Amino acid sequence: MADRIQTTPGGYDHNAVQTWVSRGGHVDQSSDVPEDAYRLFKHKDGHHVWLQPDGSIQITSVKVPADNKNGGKMKISVWGDAMVLVRQDCDIEVRGDTRLECDGNIEAHSTGDLKLGSEGNIKLMATKNIEIHAQQAIGLGAKAKLSIDTPKIEENTDMKKTTVSGPLNDVIDGERTLEMSAAKGTFHITSKGHMIQTVKGDYQLIVGGRSQEKVGGMIPKIPLPAMGGQTQAKSIELGAQGGTGKMEKVVIGNSVETVTVGNKSINVAAGNMVTAVGAGTYTVAAGVNATITGTKNVTIAGATVFLN
Repeated sequence: MADRIQTTPGGYDHNAVQTWVSRGGHVDQSSDVPEDAYRLFKHKDGHHVWLQPDGSIQITSVKVPADNKNGGKMKISVWGDAMVLVRQDCDIEVRGDTRLECDGNIEAHSTGDLKLGSEGNIKLMATKNIEIHAQQAIGLGAKAKLSIDTPKIEENTDMKKTTVSGPLNDVIDGERTLEMSAAKGTFHITSKGHMIQTVKGDYQLIVGGRSQEKVGGMIPKIPLPAMGGQTQAKSIELGAQGGTGKMEKVVIGNSVETVTVGNKSINVAAGNMVTAVGAGTYTVAAGVNATITGTKNVTIAGATVFLN
């Protein structure tokens, strides 16, 4: 029973406000005023439950004393199922840390947009798999860098386009294979500037069909520094770093070299030059003059030699 009852003048018949106050200062207050009807259950230290006139419910807990770190807690325990239905907006503000733990599954669904933001870091961790699916597009953007650390990457896509505005550096410790499975497809490598291929080991090129090479010989406005003083359209150096310096070409069919305008010179600085035809005919033809010069001897040998 309350220690004392305070009633506004006029009593209950005139929509009074009744207040029950205990010896310790706890308050149980009821208002029957039509424009301001409410119920208030208040502890002497301030935490309370307030049933407001507009249908709102306010539950407030406070720290007692104010510097008590363990005070002011609110605990809700439900042994069965629980459902929270908010028919309008819902705001949850936490001034400290937040921890959510679930023994089962968690499903979050939104008929509108779903935004997750943080002024610090965001970590998604799973002991099994993480899947991201979208009916339209998925965008990844970072102002500093995008890091991927995994033992294996698999991509399956109909089309792929990569745009890099700065340098691109791929470092591969193992092997790399580029394969085009479509028989009618074309593999393009295009460079509007220079292109350098450096192979410290062996280099093998296998072409199942035909091969065509075109060298325009146009000196660019900004030439490659290593080729700045080069005037020939194409230059090949063999054995430049102390290697064998041997070049061998095997042709199963015919071999034709045509110089439309200009001259062709084969210079052997030190060594021998041998042209051998195993089975067939070797012909040297010139529209004007043909000259074979040797500083010592010139030998032409055969079972029959015809000189016209």
